[in-house]
Amino acid sequence: MFTRPGTIRADGKPGSASNSGGGSGGGVSITATSLTGHGTISAKGGDGNGKGTGGSGGRVHVKLTEK
Repeated sequence: MFTRPGTIRADGKPGSASNSGGGSGGGVSITATSLTGHGTISAKGGDGNGKGTGGSGGRVHVKLTEK
């Protein structure tokens, strides 16, 4: 059982220098017999700065297995 009482993030950081791109999102992988609770799981790309583009999104993988 996996209880998720809040937020799990693997988000990329925004670009920090002028016209720089944002970082890509990372990855989250959860394997459990059940998933309970409430909140957010995210792997978003970071925002670009100025003319820089945003980073690509990451991946969230949830696998529910039998007991």
